[in-house]
Amino acid sequence: FSQNQCYQYEGCDWTLSYGGSYGSWSHTCSGSYQIDDSYCQENPNPPTCNEMTEFQCVSDQECNWIEDIATGSCSSLGSYDCNSTSDCNWTCSQWGSWYTWICYGSYYCSGGTYQDDYSYCEDNNYIQGDLNGDIILNILDVIIIVDIILNQESNDLADVNNDGLVNIIDIVQLVDIILQN
Repeated sequence: FSQNQCYQYEGCDWTLSYGGSYGSWSHTCSGSYQIDDSYCQENPNPPTCNEMTEFQCVSDQECNWIEDIATGSCSSLGSYDCNSTSDCNWTCSQWGSWYTWICYGSYYCSGGTYQDDYSYCEDNNYIQGDLNGDIILNILDVIIIVDIILNQESNDLADVNNDGLVNIIDIVQLVDIILQN
């Protein structure tokens, strides 16, 4: 690099050094630099809901994360299920002397309780604000939201603006959506 080029890159220095075949002074560009040519490209084939991780699923309004966690007691499991469950151990109630590996008692599954996570991501099969489930946003849904507010009830589909509350703002927003369609 020339002196001007050398100063353009972070990590490079224009230095004076002694050397060469006749022992003369010279200037050189020394150091190292890195050029970042990375870029972000939109995926032409985004994952479907059932291919998404939990984070991707909750970030996508067209998908719904379903929590499906099963718990149980290790003592209720047979040997195969016990050995394939991480929190449980197939063990013997009474081993032989220290130099034998013979079980004189009975085998059982120990470990207390276990938890299996079968959670998954699925397509939303509802429309926000469609409270009667007819896949149409109309005055019937507005009437149901009014009823929910008057009875001080809660319904996630009635929270049209997703602020955690069901109130008059949700009614106004739903009416606005209906009028736009």
